Amino acid sequence: MPIDWFTVVAQGVNFLILVVLLRRFLYGPIQRAVAQRETRLQERLREAEEKSRAADEREASLANEQAELEATRDRAMADARAKADTERRGLTAAARRDVERARSEWMESFAQQRSAVMAQFARATTNAACDIARRTLRDLADASLEERLVTRFLGHLGALKDPERSAFADAARAADGHVTVRTGFPLSPEQKASLETGLADVLQRQPAIAFMAAGHGENGITVEASGRRIAWTLDRYVDEIQARLTADLDEELERFDTSASATAPRAEARAVGTEPSDGRTAASTASIAKLVPTTDRPESDRKGGVA
Repeated sequence: MPIDWFTVVAQGVNFLILVVLLRRFLYGPIQRAVAQRETRLQERLREAEEKSRAADEREASLANEQAELEATRDRAMADARAKADTERRGLTAAARRDVERARSEWMESFAQQRSAVMAQFARATTNAACDIARRTLRDLADASLEERLVTRFLGHLGALKDPERSAFADAARAADGHVTVRTGFPLSPEQKASLETGLADVLQRQPAIAFMAAGHGENGITVEASGRRIAWTLDRYVDEIQARLTADLDEELERFDTSASATAPRAEARAVGTEPSDGRTAASTASIAKLVPTTDRPESDRKGGVA
């Protein structure tokens, strides 16, 4: 069969025309639509990526802000706790100081009141004991005791030192030899004669003696001349003991007050109203006991003197 080249060419031209038409009206729009769709997809992808990055950045920013807020909160809480602790310690210390000051003042007041009561009681006891001793000595006085008093006074006159002897002799000469002898009991003639002899030995002359018996005076003998006096009495024993007891009592009370003042700042460590140690009372008793003379002490021979 022969080939119809005209038909072949016509078919080829038709095909080319069809291709051109398809490309122009079908493939072209499709390609453009696909390209536009791809472009839109790319833009959407870029927008999505940008939004994702923005979201990540926002998330990171929020995380940083949250961390900063938490750090700020922690610092604020720490500062608040520190301030609260400081304030609490300050208030506690102030309250402790107030309590300590009140307790110290109370302890000091208690110590002062106790010291005053102890002093009043001790002095009253001392005075009462000395008064009882004086009354007892007066009640026990008899002829033998009076004789011993005269003998002891004469011994005291003989034991006078030169300055005392000279001072009394000068006083007697200033009174023209007039001397007054006072006793708490009446003297016998022999006792008066003994006293005249003893005084004459002291004055180196015969004195003019005026004897006076008080009856309820001192338990002893007192000789006076122009304001000078030589005395030897049992009451002087009691007076000296009382004076020494009072002095020792004042010293012990002062020591007690000092000890109470020193222990007052430590009152919080002790129970309120705790009594002081009995050792202090024992020490006071021992020191007071040392003041009481015994009957065989040689110092008793030297009591009295020139006033």
